[in-house]
Amino acid sequence: MGLYEELDRKDMLKRVMPLLQKGGYNIDPITGKIVVQEYIAYNLPWIIVKSPKGMNCRMWSTILFNHFADDMKQPPSRCQDCWKVVIRPTNIVELFGLLALMKDVLAPQVYGCKCGVELREYVHGLYGGYIYGVGLEQGKRQYELARKEVSEKLGEHIPVILKRACTEFEQKFGDSAKWYVTPEQLLIEKSVYDMFDPKDVEQHEQPNFIKQHIMKKWIKYACAHGDEHYLKLVDKPLHAKYVKYHEDMPDGFEYTEPSFEGAI
Repeated sequence: MGLYEELDRKDMLKRVMPLLQKGGYNIDPITGKIVVQEYIAYNLPWIIVKSPKGMNCRMWSTILFNHFADDMKQPPSRCQDCWKVVIRPTNIVELFGLLALMKDVLAPQVYGCKCGVELREYVHGLYGGYIYGVGLEQGKRQYELARKEVSEKLGEHIPVILKRACTEFEQKFGDSAKWYVTPEQLLIEKSVYDMFDPKDVEQHEQPNFIKQHIMKKWIKYACAHGDEHYLKLVDKPLHAKYVKYHEDMPDGFEYTEPSFEGAI
């Protein structure tokens, strides 16, 4: 193998160059590690009721999966041990009910949870709640808890499932029951990990002004997607009430043919 080809094979920086070029990520002059500026995101569709501390999804998903998936040929090893309970509210009122249930009942008993509206085009459902767990056994326990509480407080009709890792991984790698960790991917993961400062910052809870903005967007989203349950959450409709001319004509309406003379 020529020197250039060998260097190209080992060039990890080229994979993460988009992170550096778009801003936010920089190379620390003291440590020589790639670091990211910390902030609380304000444009999320989610309210993070309890942050799953220690998962470091930025490192494993945003960096390793988004930029090295083709090299690893499997989901990141840490992500393969992530198990999620997925709850699918069927309307906006149930979503707010799930938010209250997570705050009051589920959050103290689970590893982490969030809920909100689904903006991803490859997810089947308008609304979602997610409970995070590490390991299959914890995933099963949290599923049983969520299924019981959702059935009792919100309704047995609301789907609750236990799945493995992120939907994006199943989109790319297929059947999650067939995933496995390879020695080759562990070498790649270590090489990438050594490039970054992998600290998992314990972020402050989303402030109320962000939560309020997100909840308002939920209601507008429900309106835009034809969920008429949103009408229970507003004083007046957010959408225009159409005059329907295929039914009886409105009282006092007289139609005059428009004249376009002189319009051009």
